[in-house]
Amino acid sequence: MAQGDDADRGPVRHRVAGLLPPRRCTETRVDQVPAATAQQLDASDPQVVDLLRDEAGRRLDQQHATITQLDTKAAGLVAAGIALASYLLATDTAGFVVAAALVAHAGVVIMGLAALAARSWSNAPAPDKLLALLDKQPRQVSDVVLRAKVQAFAENAPNLVAKSDWVKLATWCLGLAMVLTCTARLT
Repeated sequence: MAQGDDADRGPVRHRVAGLLPPRRCTETRVDQVPAATAQQLDASDPQVVDLLRDEAGRRLDQQHATITQLDTKAAGLVAAGIALASYLLATDTAGFVVAAALVAHAGVVIMGLAALAARSWSNAPAPDKLLALLDKQPRQVSDVVLRAKVQAFAENAPNLVAKSDWVKLATWCLGLAMVLTCTARLT
């Protein structure tokens, strides 16, 4: 396999997370919009630009809420991994299953921290861009703000995908770690 082929499939994290449930829907379908509706939209109409800007703002807000929820889940996974590993270390059991459980808990903590590290999120437009718009016409301001919001949404998407992949992997690893912890306590 050529090196370019491997790069096209994405990072290993993304490929492994894509195999685990739940499946993420990444395809957006716009072919369902009736042609008459699409023809009625006039990009030079200020109301259309305002509508698009408001919708882009709502999408950025949803993106931020999702990132915050994933951060909360990742922090919970890290705490659970540490707590269960501490529980195992506090008991007097030993053996292969205990070692495997500790490795799995360490994996949960590491993946949870990786999810927390994928944090950068851009809102739009940046304050310096807003200051530069003070002397512009309202139509120009609206156009710049819309473009900045769409650009920020696109820039945030890879971080959101990485964060969700790490949370999914950590969740599955925690399930394995819990099974191993229970097995270690039963043996």
